[in-house]
Amino acid sequence: MMLGDSIAKQVADIERVVFSDAWSYETIDHTFLMKHYHMYVAYLGEGDKGIIELDEKKAGMNCDELGIGEITGYIIASVIADETELLRIAVKDEYRKQGFASLLIEKYLSDMKACATTGFLEVRESNSSAKALYEKNGYRQIGIRKRYYKEPEEDACIYQISF
Repeated sequence: MMLGDSIAKQVADIERVVFSDAWSYETIDHTFLMKHYHMYVAYLGEGDKGIIELDEKKAGMNCDELGIGEITGYIIASVIADETELLRIAVKDEYRKQGFASLLIEKYLSDMKACATTGFLEVRESNSSAKALYEKNGYRQIGIRKRYYKEPEEDACIYQISF
């Protein structure tokens, strides 16, 4: 990943490393054209952590142009009517266990209180650290989707939160 790469490209690069079913750069870039998608990125600046919400204009910029440090993780979510769905959350391996996922989810949930009454997400059944993060932030498991994930095949736990 090069420092001059656009934010969308950097998110796509993280996506390819973290997920077996990674979204392409084109898919990520396209999310900014659709008003019902929201993306937040976490960054590490000179000794400080931060979160910024992206829009179409910001996604094409790089970190220097935005005045932020290195991208450490992101959330992609949708809002349709009064429901939100957390679609993607990832933190670079070298920045895990440093509070970036918590910052991302807290900012996302705080913003969603203004536009949604309910939120949903799916998570791999084996992803105990993600499930703990979601439960700590008010989500509760409401069901299972059998064989939802591929590579490797695994059930998904369905979580819900009310605002």
